This record gives sequence, structure tokens and C-alpha cells, in this order.
Amino acid sequence: MAKRKRGRTDGREARVDALGLVTGAILRSIGSVSASTIVPGGKTFVAPRSLRQLVVPSFYFDDGRDHPVRMPAALSYGHRVEVLEMCVALSGSPLLVVEGDLYRLADERLAILCPGVMHYESCGNRARPYELVWLIMAPDGASLHVTHYTPKGGYVVDANRALGRPGSVADEIVSEMEEIASGGGSIERLRAALASFASRSAQFLLAGGREARSASLSVAVERARQFIRTRYAEPISVADVAEAAHLSPNYLSSVFKDATGHTVLEEIHGLKLAEAKSRLRESDAPVKQIARELGFDSAHYFSRFFHRATGATPSEYRAGRTA
Repeated sequence: MAKRKRGRTDGREARVDALGLVTGAILRSIGSVSASTIVPGGKTFVAPRSLRQLVVPSFYFDDGRDHPVRMPAALSYGHRVEVLEMCVALSGSPLLVVEGDLYRLADERLAILCPGVMHYESCGNRARPYELVWLIMAPDGASLHVTHYTPKGGYVVDANRALGRPGSVADEIVSEMEEIASGGGSIERLRAALASFASRSAQFLLAGGREARSASLSVAVERARQFIRTRYAEPISVADVAEAAHLSPNYLSSVFKDATGHTVLEEIHGLKLAEAKSRLRESDAPVKQIARELGFDSAHYFSRFFHRATGATPSEYRAGRTA
């Protein structure tokens, strides 16, 4: 199980100009919202024949690596979060898979993802970088973070910035979206609710707002750690942990690193490694059996993971010959 080297969140917060994003790209995207630009429900992206696969982010795999997945299987990935999420493309043309449909987020197109909507982002083409800003509107506090994708670095998530409490505006946005989806509603009222959120966020940032981590967010991180502690022997992914914590994978990656000092995968791998060492020292179980019981696809895969972490193969470690 390879140690993940991407997806760092530390040391990058200074590069996120939250106020500039709220009063710039996000506000412009709100002004251009129309029935055709709404995601989901608006104009979908008709993929060219040359698009035979999507790059699915590492969040959905237990090895912490991005994977190219052939169409249409690539459309079946995603996660659901029970809070309102929105995103806007800052550069490039990222793709968004929502409930099995494909959307292209070019020209600062706004995606509004109501609670419970299955979705994930993708670069589509490995050679095309992009930058995407995400807005999370939880009842206890809204936040912002940026996802980068580059061919060499893969997916990287910037540290999150608090945007204050959204109040009732999140419910207004969800209500209007649901009415529009059912054939009613008003684009003007939706724009007004979105603009109200942007205004509240800008005021919070102008006032120098840096809310302390909320109690509920701390609970979510602890919920993630508890899920890991009880399921680490299975081939779980960051997306699995995020769903248990009721957070999106990229947001969980950011807050988990801030709260614990290490990534979700590092926590999973650390527990697997500690358990593997214990079983190698205290039992005569074959290496193949230990690998299987700790959720590895094969003994070879387990041996590579163990050697990378300790400098010794499982057999060498069991014999006391550590590097």
C-alpha cells in the first residue's frame, strides 16, 4: 500500500486569497447563473469520442493513487455529503460527475450541489491542469478551499478558510434549487440568495474573521478517526472515511491534516503497519494470511508496503533482521 505523497494541505493557506475569490470569481459566477448553467440540472457535457476514461482522484482508492478509469465505469464514482456544497472553476476546464452525468466547469461556471447529491471532480485529461474553489456550507460554519490538479503533482488541496456562519441562506439556496429542479422556482431568487451568502462571507473576511475550529468539526474529525480505528484492516479509502465523517473527501483531507498533523491515509497506514508488526512478532501466521486479513490485495503488495515503511521485508522483520 503506497504512501501518499500528494494532497498536502499544510503551509499553503497564505496562497488562498479568500476575499479575492469571494468578491471576484465567485461573485462573477453568481451573476452568470442561468437555467442552462446550473449543476446539476443544467446543460450536461457531451463527451467527445476521444474521452474514453476519466482520472478518478485518489480519495476513492485505498492505495492513495489517482486512477484512470474507463468510461462508463468512471461515471459510477462519487460521494454524498449531507451539507450544501458549491464550486467554481478558477482555471482550466475541470469535469464534474454528478449523479452519473458529466458537466464541464469552464468559464467560471457555478456548480451548486444540494445535500445528498453524489459527485466527484476529475481532470478528464491527465495533461490538463486546473484550479477549482469549493465552498462548504455546514450549519455551524461555511468554509472555502481550493483544489489544484497538475499532471505531475496530481490533486492537491489548499488549507481551508472560514467564511462565518451561513445562517438561513443555505436553506434558501437549497429550497430554490429544489423548486427549479421541479420546474418552478426563480433564477433571480437563487441569485439573490447566493449573492447574500457572498456578501456575508466578504464581511466576515473583511472583519478579519478567523473562527476557531467549531466543536462540530472536531467531532467530525474524531468520527473519522473512530471509523479508521474500527475499519483500518479493510481496504478503506479517504472517500469511505469522509462519508462516515459526513464531510467531502477533499474537505476532510484539509481539516484532518490541520487537526492531527498527518493525512487520513497516513493514519490508516500507521494502524495497518502497527498491526502487521504485532502479528509478525507474536504469531506464526503466514505472511500471505496477514496480508489478506489487513486488507491488502496480495502478499507482494503487502511486502512492498512493509519494506517501504520499515526497510525490511515481513520475513526479515519476523526474523529480527530489521534495517
